[in-house]
Amino acid sequence: MSASSVARPVSEIPTRVQAVLVWALALLVVLVTGASVAATAAMLAVRAGLPLDRALAFVSDPRSSPLVSSSTWIATSIALNELAVATTLFVWVMRHRPDVGRVFPIGQPTLRTIGAGLLIVFGFGPLAELAGELAFRFLGRDANAERLLVAVARNASSGGLVLVLCAAALLPALVEELMFRGLLTRAFEKRSHAEMILIPSLLFGLFHLEPTQIAGTIVLGVGFGLTRLYSGSLVPSIIAHTVYNTVVLLDVRFVGRFGDHALHFGRVGAGLGVAALGTLLMVSSPARLRPTFGHRP
Repeated sequence: MSASSVARPVSEIPTRVQAVLVWALALLVVLVTGASVAATAAMLAVRAGLPLDRALAFVSDPRSSPLVSSSTWIATSIALNELAVATTLFVWVMRHRPDVGRVFPIGQPTLRTIGAGLLIVFGFGPLAELAGELAFRFLGRDANAERLLVAVARNASSGGLVLVLCAAALLPALVEELMFRGLLTRAFEKRSHAEMILIPSLLFGLFHLEPTQIAGTIVLGVGFGLTRLYSGSLVPSIIAHTVYNTVVLLDVRFVGRFGDHALHFGRVGAGLGVAALGTLLMVSSPARLRPTFGHRP
């Protein structure tokens, strides 16, 4: 039997197994990248005159390590992690040659669709904050996502803020939407809407590793997933992801509201109302793109 006779149709790629394996490989690559960044910081500390044991202790300290306190180190680490994920995606695409238009749909979404996507994602924001706060209360620890966010936003110089926004807002939005609302969503959209939203959202949360960040990220993943579902395109979710990340970083830097550790149930209710409005606008848009399901050509 020839290889071509047993090859999967291009429209079926990626399968669920393939998608989960790519996710696991990308996670492994991110862990290796993070370890490499930490090793680099330790080597620089040794070169600066610290003994090896003190350098290792310095880098691993959850309060004073530059990996959790320096905006430059944090932004660099984020950027390298995202580039590692992008490389993993690129290698997979080159190896399996999927139908790129189906796996990473772009289309031409309208301004109404993009605006509706922003309403959906920002509407889920208060619920994501609530979920993150509950996780923090049960699993709070010294080195958490909140401390990293505050450090990267507030410790950046005025000139470096643009680079921080590129590294911590734009690049993650682009790469993560290609991975989770692109490859993973395509793998799980063939059976049901629930699968295409919930499973990529769960894997999206787990991918961030830090326990207090996982819950909130899963909730935001649902918002991004709904935007991808009802627009049929990655563009609105990429834009919404970028804008959301940017607003959070600028809020932390200039307003300082972030981190009050209160349970804002009123905001959650209002936010879900905003998300419902965005969904209604998306569904009723006559020009919205529709996703393709199943194995139809």
